[in-house]
Amino acid sequence: MGRPRSESSSVTPERASRLAKFVKLIAKAPRARSVLLDKLDIDLRGFYRDVKTLRALQVEVSNRGDQYQLDEDLDDARGKLPCPDPQLTLAELKQLTKGTTDAHKKLRKLLDAIVGTAAAANGYHRR
Repeated sequence: MGRPRSESSSVTPERASRLAKFVKLIAKAPRARSVLLDKLDIDLRGFYRDVKTLRALQVEVSNRGDQYQLDEDLDDARGKLPCPDPQLTLAELKQLTKGTTDAHKKLRKLLDAIVGTAAAANGYHRR
């Protein structure tokens, strides 16, 4: 599942948490923008920025006037949200590449990209 690089490449833990809270709030029933502003503790500009981000991530958010709702399963929407940088070492990253899932493959590709460039100069070689 591809997504625009600008929407997923860097997100703070606080913003990731807010986006997760946002989709949870609108999952059960439509919520008024004013309620969401209050519950998310953001201003109008931040609200529209988050709506734009969710839509860019292909989270199905719709609105009728000032009522916003999630038009897909909550778990599916959460699965599209970005994850903050976990600040892993290369050794930790290598440990997480063992497996056969798409996530493992994605991490292996990341590790290969790193080891093939600057990391190789620091004695971290491919096997």
